[in-house]
Amino acid sequence: MTDIIEGVRVRFARSARRHRVAKGRALAVMASADPVVTTNEHGELEFSRIGADERGLEIEIVGVLVIEETDGRELLLVIHVMPTQYRKGR
Repeated sequence: MTDIIEGVRVRFARSARRHRVAKGRALAVMASADPVVTTNEHGELEFSRIGADERGLEIEIVGVLVIEETDGRELLLVIHVMPTQYRKGR
């Protein structure tokens, strides 16, 4: 299933479900928090966001911008979703 945020299609990788944060909560944070854009070691644009969902849970989200092989369109592949309370050193 593909969602759309800010005009870009969004898909969640299996790895993004590791911490069992609901997709709806992650989408709410993505819609409200401004991304920090960097380039990863593979040369892909990486978007990181940290923000609170509607219940106040602070969530960290990381996605990479990739080109869909089937139609050549851009897709934000979310690879990491985690409550910030699980960060080491906090």
